[in-house]
Amino acid sequence: GESLNRIPGVFTQNDQNFAQDLRISIRGFGARARFGLRGVKLIVDGIPATLPDGQGQVDSLQLSTVGRIEVIRGPSSSLYGSAAAGVIRVESEAIGQGTRAATRVGLGDYGYRSYDAKSSMREGSVGILVGLSHQEMGGYRDHSRMENTNLNSRLEWQIDEDSELIGLLSFVDSPMADDPGGLKAAEVAANRRKAAPNNLKFDAGENLKQVTTGMRYRRRSGDQHETTAAAWYGWRDFANRLPIPPSGVSGGLDRTFAGGSIQHEYRDEVFGLSNSLLVGIDVEAQWDDRTRTSAGARTLDQAEDVTSFRVFVRDELSLPEDFTLAFSLGFDNLWYRLDDHLSA
Repeated sequence: GESLNRIPGVFTQNDQNFAQDLRISIRGFGARARFGLRGVKLIVDGIPATLPDGQGQVDSLQLSTVGRIEVIRGPSSSLYGSAAAGVIRVESEAIGQGTRAATRVGLGDYGYRSYDAKSSMREGSVGILVGLSHQEMGGYRDHSRMENTNLNSRLEWQIDEDSELIGLLSFVDSPMADDPGGLKAAEVAANRRKAAPNNLKFDAGENLKQVTTGMRYRRRSGDQHETTAAAWYGWRDFANRLPIPPSGVSGGLDRTFAGGSIQHEYRDEVFGLSNSLLVGIDVEAQWDDRTRTSAGARTLDQAEDVTSFRVFVRDELSLPEDFTLAFSLGFDNLWYRLDDHLSA
């Protein structure tokens, strides 16, 4: 949030409420999301962190290993999919020659503790980057504790002068993220650090585990052709407790997601001007098992599956005087399926 707030048109909320997740809007898109990211495409090292249903979270990001964040504002959906009112592309830091290591410790008020360690090594054509971080906080308000552990790794193999293979693995474990809830004006005046009564009574909050793996292969054929193929797979186990009277509500989400993409870029000259033509195909799927329990009774038990297929083409022609003429066209087809196990 601190980094993105400097960019015009980008607005962040809830960066200190870990039970609601960071909300990001770009030029107004995504502002209506109650939690997390919606309408904004998040891509980490070429692997989408926004799923086919349009929802995304940043809880798997580890900023200590990030080397570059790019924000693309405007109509980018033809290249990045139906959720791309804006795009945030995150790239890990470059792996230099030799061996490097760094650690950082952060301490603050209200029980804030932050521990980061990272190491990178390159030997010949192989490089590896590993980062491990742990954060915990007691919170300014009552019932606002959090704890989070994050592991990110990146393996690079320069197969030859024209091709490279990149492997990615990330793991996040957040066993505690309490939700203090909202207060009325009179409650704020009396004690702004208190938690909402129902949030405290029903122990509102969430916990999650997530594992994401991915692989990306890129090959150049001369100066004109470049092909990139990627595949990814992940699993997310999420549970939350909502302060809904009379007895509170407990929800669970067991999610599996996977996908693959391939794109080819052709560079040449048209009428003596540099031209770039890019075509690509993306296939993604997610499988959710959702449950909800209230007063000891199961009130929701359903499977929600989403599959997306996308093809796109983009052409950019470099004109004189630093002008560029660009054309892009994309087609998305999304399938939604819901099976209600409770009524069955």
